[in-house]
Amino acid sequence: MKKVLFIAAFAIFSQFAKAQSVKQQTLPTDTTEQAIEIDPVCKMKVKTEKAISFIYHKKSYYFCSESCKKAFSSAPEKYIKK
Repeated sequence: MKKVLFIAAFAIFSQFAKAQSVKQQTLPTDTTEQAIEIDPVCKMKVKTEKAISFIYHKKSYYFCSESCKKAFSSAPEKYIKK
């Protein structure tokens, strides 16, 4: 009887371990990190791929909204740290 229980427990454990290994293999492998910049006007974190951009003195600046971009473009030196 002990031998039958041991074999049954081993079979169940084997199936569980196999299922776990299949789950690990099918997890998404997308590890692409998104670039994050700080909006110089409101200091909000923005993803560069979705943000509004503006080039000033050959450097790109990223904004959360058109209003932040407009404020920056009217007085860039006010927002640039030196």
